[in-house]
Amino acid sequence: TVTIPADISGPLTGNIGPLATATASYTAGWNSLSAVQDDVVPASPSQGQLWGTGSGTRPASQWVAYEWPRPIRITGAEVQFWNDAPAGSGDGVAAPSAWVLQSWDEATSSWIDVPGASTYGTSTTALNPVTFTPITTDRVRALVSASTNGSTFAAVAMSELRVFADDPGTGPVDPGEDTVAPVVTLTAAPAPASGWASGDVVVTATATD
Repeated sequence: TVTIPADISGPLTGNIGPLATATASYTAGWNSLSAVQDDVVPASPSQGQLWGTGSGTRPASQWVAYEWPRPIRITGAEVQFWNDAPAGSGDGVAAPSAWVLQSWDEATSSWIDVPGASTYGTSTTALNPVTFTPITTDRVRALVSASTNGSTFAAVAMSELRVFADDPGTGPVDPGEDTVAPVVTLTAAPAPASGWASGDVVVTATATD
């Protein structure tokens, strides 16, 4: 589970899916993209508790992406798929043939697979966890390869996509910490009418913080 902080700059642990803005390659009209980030895995989900692509053109791959307001150190993810057709089907909604978690690479402006990933499962009856070498990023996506019979592709669906963080936070400034330098004003005594001073000149310094 995740505790949603008022300030996302603080330390983050656990599932940060609910903190993300979610987008997808396509979502069927009877499904809901927000269902994948509600931190709930229904035993028998309704269509409104799933993200799915059943009414689309059914290409070879589909995706769900998460984006956060700042880069976050992440260590793992898990997803649960849903099906109403058998694996290897080119119709209906089938378990995918594969999936991979990717992060956005600013240097190349492209998606790249997360490094050091463990095995990617495709179960529709249990969550499929994956761990990887920790990375710090503000965007990830689950790229899903659709089931195929060799000529057509099935739709895909999932009930949950979780992404796990172990992030120390950005360290917001302590409100009690003074980070503004004081303003120093120098004031000299008025010069005599002659314009020349024959004695000591008094200069007063005033600091305002």
